[in-house]
Amino acid sequence: MTDFPAQIQVHVDLHQLIEETAQTLSQAQGELFAGRFRDLEQCALKQQELCANLKRGVSGQAMSVSAPSATQLTLTLAERVREHTLVFAAALRRKRRHLEILQRILIGPSHSYVPPIVDVSSRGI
Repeated sequence: MTDFPAQIQVHVDLHQLIEETAQTLSQAQGELFAGRFRDLEQCALKQQELCANLKRGVSGQAMSVSAPSATQLTLTLAERVREHTLVFAAALRRKRRHLEILQRILIGPSHSYVPPIVDVSSRGI
């Protein structure tokens, strides 16, 4: 295995974190649309962990990365992940609105449903 200089290693770590964040985000979208909310919760926890690691990496030595093409590649990847995050957030808002509407419908009185009248005399009891 090749030993990377510290600056390049930090860049590689950030790039891997961004890639992993994108994969976790895609997985979370799949879980949301499949209705697997427990798995979605796990994805959210993983995303929080990855975001905390990214913040530590960006606030640490990451600003000293000197390879312009590698930095540009990471920034492009980060921008794609940001776009995916915005789409996912919009999907979550839409699902949430839908669930809130269903909840209000289920809680509220029904104006159109009339329970059937059961004739107990015809059952022979």
